[in-house]
Amino acid sequence: MAHIAEHAAFAYRAQVELAFGAPLPALDETETAPISINDEKALAPLIAAAAQRTMMQNKAAAAQMQAQQQAMDPVLQMQQQELMLKAQELQRKEADSVRDFQIGQQKLALERERLALDAQKEGARLQSQERQGDKRIRADIVKNMMKPAKPTPGAQ
Repeated sequence: MAHIAEHAAFAYRAQVELAFGAPLPALDETETAPISINDEKALAPLIAAAAQRTMMQNKAAAAQMQAQQQAMDPVLQMQQQELMLKAQELQRKEADSVRDFQIGQQKLALERERLALDAQKEGARLQSQERQGDKRIRADIVKNMMKPAKPTPGAQ
C-alpha cells in the first residue's frame, strides 16, 4: 500500500513540476546541493501555487469524469427522463388550470351579459304591458263618454 502511495506522490510531484514550469528540488539531499533558506522562502509560495493549481485541475478532472460516468448510467438517465416527464406534466396541468380559469371567466361574463339583456327585455315587456293597459283604460273612458246616457226607468 505504501508503494502505491509513493507512486501517487511522484505522479503528483510531476504534475506540480509541470504546473510550476521547472523541476522541483530533489527530495534526497545526496542528489544535489541543499537549497538555501532564502531560495526556499522564495520558492515556497510559487510551489504552493503550482500545487494548488494542480489540485484544482485534478478535482475538475475527477468531477468531469464522474459527470461522464453518471451521464452514461442508464438508471440515472431513466430518473432524469422521469423528472423531465413529471415537469412537463406539471406544466401541462398548470396550463390547463389557467385555460379552465379563463374559460370560467368568459362564461361568467357571458352569463352577466345574458342576465342584463333578460332584464332589459323584461323591463321593455312590462313597459309595453303598462302602455297597453293605459290605452285600454283610456279607450274605455272615451267609450263610456261617447255612449248616450240611458234613461233611468221611472224618470219620465
